[in-house]
Formats: sequence, C-alpha cells, structure tokens
Amino acid sequence: MLLYDLLPKALNLFLENSCKKNENRYAKIINNGNILWIGKRSSSNFFRVYLRPGGRDIRFEIEVKKAGVKKFQHYLLRGQFEKFEELLAAHFYEQAVQLFDLEHYYCD
Repeated sequence: MLLYDLLPKALNLFLENSCKKNENRYAKIINNGNILWIGKRSSSNFFRVYLRPGGRDIRFEIEVKKAGVKKFQHYLLRGQFEKFEELLAAHFYEQAVQLFDLEHYYCD
C-alpha cells in the first residue's frame, strides 16, 4: 500500500478529531466526511478544510468578515500588500492553532 492510499483515512481522522475539539463552536463534517466546517458562514471567521478534486492536495480556507477583517482592510486599501499579507497569515496561523488537532500525525 502506498502512502498516497492512506491519505483519505488520515484526513478523515484529522477532520473528526478537529471537529470534536470544536464542539463548543459550530463545527460539522459534511459531504460524506470529506469537508470540515468550523464556524458559520455569517461569522467573522469561517474555516473549511477539504481534499481537493483529484485527491492529492488538502485545502485550508478561511473567510474573514465583519469585525475580523477590520484588522487588515486598512493595509489592503492603502496598497500595503506585504503588511496585509503578513497580518492575514498570522491571523490564519493563530486561528488554525486553536481550531485543529495539531497533535495528529497528519499535521507533521
């Protein structure tokens, strides 16, 4: 068995553990266990994690809206793209550390 063949099982376990870690938040696994949602579409931070079509790449997405985006919008609107990117990446990392099961071997 190839390591690639283990990817869906490892991803599902990672998604399940991350969902359990976020029981106090709105977290659910949808689409036959292939997509993890954390938060609501209307909330300031909404995360999605899923296996991209083709099954080789995992995508982590965050939607930042409302009060959450106010920290960054000034830099975007002023054309300070490096600072905007730096703050947005730091925000993504801080959120991911809180939300995901980083102890899972899948995160190595």
